[in-house]
Amino acid sequence: MYSFDVFDTLITRNTATPWGIFALMREKLCRERGRNGLDDWVADNFYELRVHGEELARKAGTFRQKEEVTLGDIYEAVSLCGCISREQSEYLYRLELETETASAVGIPWNIRKLKELAGQGERVVLVSDMYLPEEAIREMLVRADAFLGTLPLYVSAAYGRRKTTGNLYHTVREKEQTEFPEWTHVGDNLHQDIAVPLRLGMGAEFCRKVEMTGLEKRLVEHYGDDSRLQLLVGSALVTEGDGRHPVAYHVGCRYAGPVLYSYAEWIVDRAASKGLKRLYFIARDGWLVKKIVDIILHERQTDIKTAYIYGSRKAWRMPSLSREHYNLYQLILWSHVCRINTLDELAGVLHVPLDGLYAFLPGTYASDRQDRGISNQELEYIAARLSSDVRFREYHLRELAEEREPAGTWNRNWTLRTIILHLWTCRAGDSPRGAWGNCWVTCTGSPYIPFSSRLTG
Repeated sequence: MYSFDVFDTLITRNTATPWGIFALMREKLCRERGRNGLDDWVADNFYELRVHGEELARKAGTFRQKEEVTLGDIYEAVSLCGCISREQSEYLYRLELETETASAVGIPWNIRKLKELAGQGERVVLVSDMYLPEEAIREMLVRADAFLGTLPLYVSAAYGRRKTTGNLYHTVREKEQTEFPEWTHVGDNLHQDIAVPLRLGMGAEFCRKVEMTGLEKRLVEHYGDDSRLQLLVGSALVTEGDGRHPVAYHVGCRYAGPVLYSYAEWIVDRAASKGLKRLYFIARDGWLVKKIVDIILHERQTDIKTAYIYGSRKAWRMPSLSREHYNLYQLILWSHVCRINTLDELAGVLHVPLDGLYAFLPGTYASDRQDRGISNQELEYIAARLSSDVRFREYHLRELAEEREPAGTWNRNWTLRTIILHLWTCRAGDSPRGAWGNCWVTCTGSPYIPFSSRLTG
């Protein structure tokens, strides 16, 4: 006979941790503020109430010599901690079951292995240490694969016995009328799924699950009550799957995906707040961002159109300069400095005549008034001087005035320049901030800004 663990073996959640379910519940409770009968304090602090309520229920269970607690036991403790009524407790109980079910995701490679064993005529049962009721777990299993719902299911909450102590395995042996040497257990927990079965004389197979990266662990440790962070990290874990992918896939799941999604969500939020009805994404950097934005717009049913256009960086850089956003030094150093070898080439990059540039150059560069070769070190020096020269800034912006006129007008008054200024420049206090911006916050130790505040600007 084979038995399979359930959570993190056959199914998982789309959150980074099991406690992410409580973060999702808190988000809904806060959205329904005033309509669910709960005090604002309970809604705002539900995550902590639920976590500590379970701790209290388990301590009380130990005092009563109970191996396992049920979800009902947990909400009795939550009721005491939060001073909530029986009706409110029952509402939270149902909400947790609904949230758990909606968040369940199958683990296909382990489900495939189980079905192969069953197809070979092996007897297969499911065994889980879990406080949720059996019918709720079965519903989650059916969401992952209908076949799982047909298998015998042994849940610690139903029997008051746990795998951790070995007692639930004894119950399964009695119910299934089998012996330990004839039985192999499959699971992800090294203690209750591997060490305990081996101690009882059973076979055991370890299912390695994808773990969080060090950065993800630190984020969840500090901000685990944030529903958006839970979903962001959880989705990355689910998407990476069994981890048997190229390095590029791993980078896309765990780093690039969160970064680009956060940026795309910021674009949508800013566009909506400014009343934009059409967004243009510039080749090639905008390709993936456009795909993500399109998905967000579809899910939100937001009336904003998108388009993908082709154009060189050279065409966009100068029109993006303004008095409020004028970092000439950075722009020059981004313009392929290895290709700027003369003063004339520098003037070409700045879109100004060489004769006009001479007046603002330092030292002999100005007095000689001759085109000459310049080294990378000289270029950095000249760039820094020009960037800090207010007179050159005014001259430069006047010269660029013609280039800063609308390149084309779409949808009433929204011009291509408007799109560039709003979506491709990051002004102080108006930069794209999202979940992965929080990674920088955590690494640098800067003050943390809650997701809700970041999204509302």
